[in-house]
This record gives sequence, structure tokens and C-alpha cells, in this order.
Amino acid sequence: YGAAYWHPTKSQQPIPPDFNDSKQLSAEKRQVLFRQIQSHDDIGFVLRVIHASEISRNMMRKTPYNLNAISHDCAMEMIWAVLHAGVTIDTCYVDTVGMPDAYRQKLERVFEGYNINFVVEKKADAKYAPCSAASVVAKESRDAIVQNWKWSEMPNFIPQSGHEFGSGYPSDPKCVQWMKSNCNVDRPFGFPDFVRFSWGPTKKLLGEGPDA
Repeated sequence: YGAAYWHPTKSQQPIPPDFNDSKQLSAEKRQVLFRQIQSHDDIGFVLRVIHASEISRNMMRKTPYNLNAISHDCAMEMIWAVLHAGVTIDTCYVDTVGMPDAYRQKLERVFEGYNINFVVEKKADAKYAPCSAASVVAKESRDAIVQNWKWSEMPNFIPQSGHEFGSGYPSDPKCVQWMKSNCNVDRPFGFPDFVRFSWGPTKKLLGEGPDA
């Protein structure tokens, strides 16, 4: 998860005008924008990395801690980080997870007294520059982590096809093949901790869940 912020009128350097939802940008354009964010004197950003193993632990507890709640809590952690850095937040734009009004009310309760105007909308990362910049931060950071992933299970486990796991979506044939090739290679662990065990396709391959 990512957040980005700057003063709306007092920036000494121009804010890049072509921020957009990171999924709508080419890889080359995202890289250029991320370098601009990193080198810009007036843009700050926050990154909250949440690994697959953390999601697995949370979602597979006796009382599951679901993805929406995880997303909300990560967003609030980043807002607190900005506030604790001494930044005054006037308006906070949030790309919603779940119902926008309920999420906005939750944020207003948690940050009561800070006089923050929360704008919580669907596709906010395609509408508001700070959200768009945050999307670039999150996507570029995620890609770098994935591309340079070090398997915690080595030297006892080396995955078939290495890092050729595709996009991570079940509609991607490369991802499906990687999952099949690496299922239960290192019994009884099922998959390396790079894989989210609470994910439907993972459960199916391991013989769990309604579609197994």
C-alpha cells in the first residue's frame, strides 16, 4: 500500500502533471514517475509492505481478519505515519475498499480532532493526483520486491520456473502453471511463503475449500 502527499500551493518544484491510476500507465511511464517522486523535494510518500505470509496468517485465524479490514488498517497506519512526521493533513484522498461512505465515517472516527477532510471514492487513483502518485509508489515497489524476491526456504527449496510466475492473477496461464508446478514440491509445506495460502486457487490446489 502507498500514500503520497505535498502542499497544494507551496511546492517549489512543479508537481508532475501526468499521474494516473498505475494500472493505466505503461511500465516505462510508471518508472519515470516513481523516480520523479523519489527525487522531488516537495513530495513525500509512505509505503506499507504487506507480505503474502502476513495476509495468510491474518485470514486463516480462527476469527479471520479479512482483506478489507487489513486494507483499512494499512491506510490508517500510513496516515498516522504522515501525522507523526509533523505533516498537517488538510484533505486525504482514499481509493475505497468496500463501501465509500462507511469507510469515510470510519476514518473520521479514528482521526477525530485532526480536522482532516476525507474524500473516499471508487477509482480515486484515477481522479486525484495524490492517490495516483500513491498508486505508482505501491505498484513500482511491489514489482521491485517481486522481481528481486529471495526465497526464505532456500537452500532446501528452489521453485520450478523460478521467478516466472506471471502477474499473480488466476486468469494468467503463466501464474496457473507456476502454481501447479510448485504445489507440494516441498511437502508438507504446500507452497513457499511467497504464496498466499488464503487465496482460492491455492486452497483448490492443496485440496481445500469448496472447489477442491
